[in-house]
Amino acid sequence: MAEWLPRILVEDLKIAEGVEIVQDGAEVHVRLISPAFRQVCQQRERIENVCKLVGCPISSSIAEALAETTGRLVQYVGCRYDPIRWEVNVLYRLGPVVEA
Repeated sequence: MAEWLPRILVEDLKIAEGVEIVQDGAEVHVRLISPAFRQVCQQRERIENVCKLVGCPISSSIAEALAETTGRLVQYVGCRYDPIRWEVNVLYRLGPVVEA
């Protein structure tokens, strides 16, 4: 996942200029560098109503890819936009394996 998902997001979909995914136990940290949607991240109303509760469509899509790849439940913990670095940092927590 850490190999193919960044490539798809950067090269194929052009969602961001760079993507880093780091798993630390049950936590997965995703860093989007200079994302194409950063103007949305700067809107206070969206941050309060969407980002804090469920995440934007991009973070939700990444959560879906994590769930599909790992076979585990994925909890969206939150995201933070850094306007100085033009970075979005999203945190997910992996739950138990889902039995099909």
